[in-house]
Amino acid sequence: MSNLPPEVANNPTLLKLYHKQQEHSGLQALKEATEGMLAKADKLAEQSNMMADGGEAIGAVLRHWTYVQSILDKMKQYAVTTEDEEPEPLPPMVRLAYTGEGEAQQLAARQQTPRKQ
Repeated sequence: MSNLPPEVANNPTLLKLYHKQQEHSGLQALKEATEGMLAKADKLAEQSNMMADGGEAIGAVLRHWTYVQSILDKMKQYAVTTEDEEPEPLPPMVRLAYTGEGEAQQLAARQQTPRKQ
């Protein structure tokens, strides 16, 4: 209170107004800080979703990795065989078109349901 002008310090109404202004400026600063934290939390949530999607993609690749590795091993054996030996037939590789998640789930559901004849 020592840095207050004397007319404010001596007048109770002006003193109360001064304190209310100080309280208001503190609330404004708190509101701005909260908005900044909310923006950072939203960005963090977005990045977490991106990481989850990336984890699913990595999981899909790793799920098929043993099959890819077995094909590579068969190709290596095929290259090493002599002309006298009959090479073992290579397993077929199939390329699947990428569809969105919703379409992939619908396709999987259609393949699992028994067909009517």
